[in-house]
Amino acid sequence: MKMEFTPLLRYCLICCLVFILPGLFFPAQVFSFTGKMATLVLSVFGAFYLYLGLGLVVFCLGLAFSPWGNIRLGKKEEKPQYGFWTWLAMLYSAGMGAGLLQRAVQEPIFYFQNSPVVTVMPQGNAILSLQYAYFHWGITAWAFYAAFGLVAAYFQYQKNEPALASVVLRPILKKKRWGNMVNVLAVMTTIFGLVASIGLGSGQIAGGIAFLQGKESPVLLTAFIAILLGIVAFLSAMSGLEKGIKRLSNLNMIGTLVLLFFFILQNDFEPLVSHLANGLFYYFKDFVHMSLAWGVYGENPQFVADWTIFYWAFWLAWAPFTGMFIARISRGRTIRSFVFGVLLMPSFGTFLWFTVFATPAFDIAAQFGAADQDTFSSIFDATFKFFTYFPFTGVLSSLTIMLLCTFLITSLDSAIYVVSMMTDNGNLLPGRSHKWFWGIMLPAVAVAAIWIGGDTLLKSMSNLLIVTALPFGFMLVLMVILFIRALTQGQISAKKIEYHNN
Repeated sequence: MKMEFTPLLRYCLICCLVFILPGLFFPAQVFSFTGKMATLVLSVFGAFYLYLGLGLVVFCLGLAFSPWGNIRLGKKEEKPQYGFWTWLAMLYSAGMGAGLLQRAVQEPIFYFQNSPVVTVMPQGNAILSLQYAYFHWGITAWAFYAAFGLVAAYFQYQKNEPALASVVLRPILKKKRWGNMVNVLAVMTTIFGLVASIGLGSGQIAGGIAFLQGKESPVLLTAFIAILLGIVAFLSAMSGLEKGIKRLSNLNMIGTLVLLFFFILQNDFEPLVSHLANGLFYYFKDFVHMSLAWGVYGENPQFVADWTIFYWAFWLAWAPFTGMFIARISRGRTIRSFVFGVLLMPSFGTFLWFTVFATPAFDIAAQFGAADQDTFSSIFDATFKFFTYFPFTGVLSSLTIMLLCTFLITSLDSAIYVVSMMTDNGNLLPGRSHKWFWGIMLPAVAVAAIWIGGDTLLKSMSNLLIVTALPFGFMLVLMVILFIRALTQGQISAKKIEYHNN
């Protein structure tokens, strides 16, 4: 098995060394530098992120409701490659499954205790908290993924072009080196995002194990968990989409539904339905105002910068990896079914998820004294502390740890597959040598970051995500424009053919 070092692969390796080696030896200095860069980007280009998020939602929904929504991503009569349940499970697992487990309690309670707005809102603090949880993890988040994924899928299956961002931007890229820079940017955002997620996810798994044992979580345990996750993800990626990723994704959904239905039964039905209905009402009613931080939703600019703009930059940074993976598994679907499936189905599942966990958590938090305000403040153990208020605490915690493992494995093996596609010249079936290389490289970098740099280096990589997301945001806007142009040209060509045939 001979490894072919394509130019793109060489550039990516150089960038990895340039960014990661200084972080291993000088983590504090790198963290300070990247933190300043991220703060500058968010402060100067915050409005761009807000308008981009709303614009992508409008773009996706407008496309779905237009006549172009009938276009099939593949041959005219081709059926979807994967059934709806499996397809949904795969995109949900790769997109944000582990994050929802980490944030299910911690994020709504933070909003509940620290109101996102200054004005007292008519819906009350609990509904406002759900409203913002829906907003940050809902339709806009998936619009970032859907926009990139849809453009990639169209050029792959309609134009038979390689799965590379530079291919879409080819009409405006005059020199080949600019195309390489675009592709390197997409690969590097994926690498930084995955390394940070593996590190933080491994930390939460270690935190859960330590919480159950009543001990502190050592760094060695976190590194050991990252190694195990890397090994399993590598084996899964090598087995391909049909076996490893598909089976793990279905397992994720089953485990998540078990956890969800358990807490539905633990909730009182009336407040649960009331919170969900009111949360959705205010979410959709004030969606544009929240998206653009207008009126009362812009009264707290620090919150908008720290949460909304940060999230938009984070979802944007993950768009190359998640979007391309969604494109890879969406052959045979129409543009309309693609948009509704990616944008709406996971979002409504997320709305229900936050409501089911936050509704009892609000009641618990309302009884806290001043000394207990930080009980649910940490993403590493907030969920596990929440479980102590319910029966079967050990079983719930064990199931959550298992789901964290499987979600992280699914994200990692999906990333191995997608990065291999990118560095193998956009090949939809990347060579085994590329999967071998990235299957070893990604977990190894994550373990090194945990072991040497600890949380400081992982946070530095999160900061780098914000920085690299900015140029990618402008690139995504250009991709959408060129995609619409391609649709228009295709429509004109189809009409000419129809005219000549008649």
